[in-house]
Amino acid sequence: MPKTKRPPGLSFELAYGVGSIGTAIFVIAPQILLLYFMTEALSIPPGAAGMALLFPKLIELFTDPLIGRWSDRADTRWGRRRPFMAVGAVLFVIGFIALFSPPDFNHWRSALIWVLLLYTLTTTAYTLFEVPYITMLAEVTEDSKTRTRIAGWRSVFLSVGFLLAGGLAPWLVQSGGGDRSAFATMGLLIGLMSFAAMATTVLGTGSGRVMRRSPQSSSNLLKPLRVPAFAWLWLGFIIQMVSVSVN
Repeated sequence: MPKTKRPPGLSFELAYGVGSIGTAIFVIAPQILLLYFMTEALSIPPGAAGMALLFPKLIELFTDPLIGRWSDRADTRWGRRRPFMAVGAVLFVIGFIALFSPPDFNHWRSALIWVLLLYTLTTTAYTLFEVPYITMLAEVTEDSKTRTRIAGWRSVFLSVGFLLAGGLAPWLVQSGGGDRSAFATMGLLIGLMSFAAMATTVLGTGSGRVMRRSPQSSSNLLKPLRVPAFAWLWLGFIIQMVSVSVN
């Protein structure tokens, strides 16, 4: 296993950390606004809206390990993580903007299908970015202090993303009147902010020399579930996602 000749510099650390702004926005903004948008702006019944929010989260349980394994086995001139992150960033901004800018459908069922498809696309795009993004941290250096410092920058920018999603996004909707056009404006601005953060990480982490690790076999995908503590944690995560989606 080749080791990094020198630890990542400050430019790499900042570029890596800023990507968490985009991921934080996706975690918080739909959680706060999407259900309200569906029920109030699109007149979708609450029960149907809750199920539409749940479905992409269930899909994510399967796409997370699959995309992780896919990126483990990738071998490109741009590395094995950054190509996935780049595709995820592009699909994310398209999906997020379109999610809050549906056509003027004549029936709520058509709007429901629109949200279901676009939210699934955006969730999958988030996974394409997030899974390789998180994995990259363990591959750029073997020095625990350096990894901790990089993770610290990620936490700093994560807080910025939470503030943008939890404060700015609702303010944009409220100041715009709370109608469909206000949600569309919010989706455009917040989506572009997320994309800018993700793109900065993709472009700014090219200097990091990734250590090659042996790809895991298919049988190893379920190996963590044999550990009771992890199995309970995984079950708790599922319950949490279901609760958030149907609340």
